[in-house]
Amino acid sequence: MMAARLLSGMALLDSRFASLWQPCSREVFLVTVTAPGGGGIAARWRVDLAAPAIISASGLAPGETGGAQWDIIGSADTWKQVLDGGMNLSVAFRARQLRYCDTGDVAASVPGIRVAMLGELLGITVWQPAEADHLVALPLGGPVPFR
Repeated sequence: MMAARLLSGMALLDSRFASLWQPCSREVFLVTVTAPGGGGIAARWRVDLAAPAIISASGLAPGETGGAQWDIIGSADTWKQVLDGGMNLSVAFRARQLRYCDTGDVAASVPGIRVAMLGELLGITVWQPAEADHLVALPLGGPVPFR
């Protein structure tokens, strides 16, 4: 399921994506799925946004990066919940069910950019611009109306 979602996202890479997610939009990263019960790595993919290419990285030894700048790690169950929409990507990080591992020294804002970009690649972004059309302006100076 993860590989299919990554491939679908890679098919949509274009100049808009590249400019929106700079400086991260040409990086190489890993997505790691661990076996239930902490039984090691079940699957691992190396995503090269510049190529664009996705290859299996399951053969990498623990601690090896394969040239990736960062890695996202989570159990198969957690990834399934995130991909199925049962758990928000940000909530999974806050609950420590997904882990972000960085292999270099980056600015404080970069991890958030990378995670948001991954969300778009996986098709699970939370903000949909069309939702803004349904927002209603509240009157100033008065109580907030409840319905």
